[in-house]
Amino acid sequence: TRNRMQPNRLSQGNTVSLLDLQIHAASCFEAEVFDDLSGQAADLFQPAPDNWRQVFALPEHLKRHWILSHRKELNILLKMNTFIVENPGPDDPIIPVTTKYRTKLKSDGTVDKLKTRVCLRGDKQSELFDWDTWCPIAGFRALRMFLAFAAEQKCRIFQLDFIGAFLQADARHRTFTILPSEWAAVFPDLAEWFGKPLRLRKSLYGAVDSGKNWDEELDLWLTNVLQGFTRCPSEGSIYVKRTGNLFLFLLNAVDDMLYFSNCVDYRTRFEKELQARFSVDLIGQAHWYLQSRITQNTDFTISLDQFRYCALILARFIPSLSLTTISAEDSKRYAAPLPSEFIATTTDCSANRFEVMALEAEFGFEYASAIGMLVYLINSYILLQFSVRKLAKYMQLPGRKHFIAVAHLLRHLRCNYLEYGLKFYPEIALSPLYSLLKSIDFPGAPDDYPIIIFTDSSWQDCPDTSRSTGCYLVYINGGLLEGASFVPTPVALSSAEAEYNACAHGVTGGMHVRQTYQSLRGLDPDTPLTMPLMVDSTSAIAMAKNGKDTRQTCHIRRRYHYV
Repeated sequence: TRNRMQPNRLSQGNTVSLLDLQIHAASCFEAEVFDDLSGQAADLFQPAPDNWRQVFALPEHLKRHWILSHRKELNILLKMNTFIVENPGPDDPIIPVTTKYRTKLKSDGTVDKLKTRVCLRGDKQSELFDWDTWCPIAGFRALRMFLAFAAEQKCRIFQLDFIGAFLQADARHRTFTILPSEWAAVFPDLAEWFGKPLRLRKSLYGAVDSGKNWDEELDLWLTNVLQGFTRCPSEGSIYVKRTGNLFLFLLNAVDDMLYFSNCVDYRTRFEKELQARFSVDLIGQAHWYLQSRITQNTDFTISLDQFRYCALILARFIPSLSLTTISAEDSKRYAAPLPSEFIATTTDCSANRFEVMALEAEFGFEYASAIGMLVYLINSYILLQFSVRKLAKYMQLPGRKHFIAVAHLLRHLRCNYLEYGLKFYPEIALSPLYSLLKSIDFPGAPDDYPIIIFTDSSWQDCPDTSRSTGCYLVYINGGLLEGASFVPTPVALSSAEAEYNACAHGVTGGMHVRQTYQSLRGLDPDTPLTMPLMVDSTSAIAMAKNGKDTRQTCHIRRRYHYV
């Protein structure tokens, strides 16, 4: 039988002596947990380590910063009374922990801080328990609606951060874990907590129920009689409080909250009450949320963009091209998101994964990875919906023409990424949409309609299935709020049917916007509100107005008549 050596868990192929660990522990202890990284280049700390062993494989000047971050996380866990030493029962499984490392950046791209999270292995926990874990979390749709309504009310948006949010909620299930015993060599003053069963008193990050526990804790406090908030029925991440003519709106994404009010005293009173109940950090006016930049202008317009995320995409997939030096020839060549000759079809797909790997080596990027990042980018670069959705259809076996199209799209972004983004207005008269509507035969004054929907369709533009591509854009007070590009399942028998199909999808998208908008105004979500539907098909308009069955249109009512 072969003798097996105990694996070295603190290194990645390198021996770490006990003396080295003690030196690290001493330096961390002397520095407490303060580590000023302001202005440090992000490249030094990216990509972040994947695990504890990778930390110890880093150069000395980088390793020390991550160890300090790890100690800070442990100190927070113990300060929040997250654990209690207790022996589990015979039916109590012990769920291991994992450590996640992340480099948090400022809006200018420099390092803000290094973040370490000790997380429960939720994947192991979900194999054993079947708990209800769903809870609403703010996404980009809620963020765009929140910004648009704040602009309409001419209010400044503020931001706060819940410090260790999940740790501020009590654990609602009996859960045991264990911290790695090898941590004792690095943090000897905390050795009593390592290598023994611990019962969770708080909701540890990574646990399958931690998000729901924190949501219930926060919701219970916000909606009680003293606070008086109500949860928006159509968008659960938004809370509203009204007292007479005063109002306060909240948007919460786990531990990051945006809020605005029409009264300074009303807002500051809420901040003091929140600080008395939870551990929070008041950040001031909002500038950064969901990895996107928020710009609040003097005329109360609000802009939203993902310019830094876009720059990250370009640096990753076309690193040899400069973002600051762009020739007039490139600007002209890549003015459109896709090449003019590109046709999206499966006939251009690769035969197998080996061909895909060869193309990835040739073009210098992974197709699926590039598309995945572009899909997140269209949360604020909505006008790229068509291009990205078309290319996303071929992620399984993309061919050469698909790679060429993605390379073209990346260069288009390089030439135009500062021009994308969204802008919300206090009133439609300040937006470019207003002059457009005034120049056409628009029914009534544009000011009378806070929500306006545009739809269009490209009939049978898919050569593989003959399906049509539809799209819609939803504007609120002249600001682009919602957009989608889609390929409906039924094959349209005419261009009129394709246009009408797009209209139906546009109205369904506008319905949710209307419900949320009416809720924010203090009305019932289903309160009627006229939303003009702008479409360039006279046949679709006639079918919507008529509603009668004919030999050519009898299927329309059964399929799409939602308008």
